[in-house]
Amino acid sequence: MGRETPGMGTVGRPQRLLTGLNLDAGETEAISLASEETGALLIMDERKGRRVAAGLGILVAGMLNILEEASPQGWWILSMLRRGCAQRPSE
Repeated sequence: MGRETPGMGTVGRPQRLLTGLNLDAGETEAISLASEETGALLIMDERKGRRVAAGLGILVAGMLNILEEASPQGWWILSMLRRGCAQRPSE
């Protein structure tokens, strides 16, 4: 049975786990669930997991891509995360 996630609807478990992916359990479960959902966007930071998901035809993005697209000045977020800064750089 799924659980309600605010703003996201119900998050459930996959009906069946895909095998042979050679990924961690969480990544395997996320990819398995996304493969069952039409039009799902899978957000995954693990590069290997993103490659596997894309190879299965799943729309996938990394968190840095999401942050960059979400911000009108996404470049500074990306720069900040890469440098490990806690504050926005001066403009």
